[in-house]
Amino acid sequence: MKIARAELTRVRLRLRASLATARGLIDTREGVLLALTSESTLVGHGETLPLAGFSEESPDRAFETLSGLARVLIGREIEELEALLDMVETLAPEAPTTRAAVDVALFDLAARSQGIGVADWLARPERPRAQVEVNALVYAEQPEIAAREASAAVAEGYRTVKLKVGALALDLDEARIAAVRDAVGSETKIRLDANGGWNERDAEQAIARELEGSHRRGAPSAPGGAVSSQPYPFFSSSRARSFSPERAMRPSESTWTKSGTM
Repeated sequence: MKIARAELTRVRLRLRASLATARGLIDTREGVLLALTSESTLVGHGETLPLAGFSEESPDRAFETLSGLARVLIGREIEELEALLDMVETLAPEAPTTRAAVDVALFDLAARSQGIGVADWLARPERPRAQVEVNALVYAEQPEIAAREASAAVAEGYRTVKLKVGALALDLDEARIAAVRDAVGSETKIRLDANGGWNERDAEQAIARELEGSHRRGAPSAPGGAVSSQPYPFFSSSRARSFSPERAMRPSESTWTKSGTM
């Protein structure tokens, strides 16, 4: 089945509330939607929303790159999926965010050509999971508001909350972490997302103080609660190292190099 048409649509989406990160304030997302239509009128969808400070690509560059990739995809057989993915990577090696739009659209179209969804297609011959747990995002700057956001998320059924840190003073971030922990209790996991705004010393200090406060408040340290003795790679601007805090608050970033994730 051949790809007959490719359609690109520029989008600009305004967030319901601005999001403060260590790399700047985010209030809109801009990018490109990609639709690949087969000769039998099936459509595979993909998108790219490059984010300044996180990606070297821009919406304008993404549109230009996708335009070029779309031209070479038209007329190709979707059954040649692996070859198409290799070709896209070869043609746009420095545009991973943009390539993701093509990747998703191709997988979507390939699955639709078999009359199934992408999850079923990728899981073959097994069945895909019925559910995939995700975390709730907590981004309020004031500790008491962050605590309310976290409590509301837990009430909705979330078992993990992700707290944006690194954009504010470390003392305020520590107060926000403590307030969220008090609000959600010991059974809920907390992920800290500093977006590269913390160095190793800041991160260790924040977690150490949170541990101290948790013990002072009588938080349990039993398996199944909010405690882990397993080491994990800590993020850093220059290197990765092992750090083994007692409380299972996982950093949500990896250390990146030009070739990928360390």
